[in-house]
Amino acid sequence: MNAIGECVQRLEERSEQARTMTRLSRRIRNLESAFGRDRSGLIPHTPEWMAHWLARARRILAGAEELPPGEKIPFDVMRAYMQSTDE
Repeated sequence: MNAIGECVQRLEERSEQARTMTRLSRRIRNLESAFGRDRSGLIPHTPEWMAHWLARARRILAGAEELPPGEKIPFDVMRAYMQSTDE
């Protein structure tokens, strides 16, 4: 195989790898949207999720907001809240 043929083959391989990564990324996003979000609409254990729940837990514990029946403050959030009050 000549140099041009090798270059074409490498480009085709890279193109296939890029298509594979695109498909995998799409599948991951679909799975996260289907299973990865809680009632707040955020993905658990991300910084945004933790910030949302910490602020909400503070309001609930201060009596400024009610927790709907059946909904609970996540355990990791309460642990982070208690650690922040110890400091």
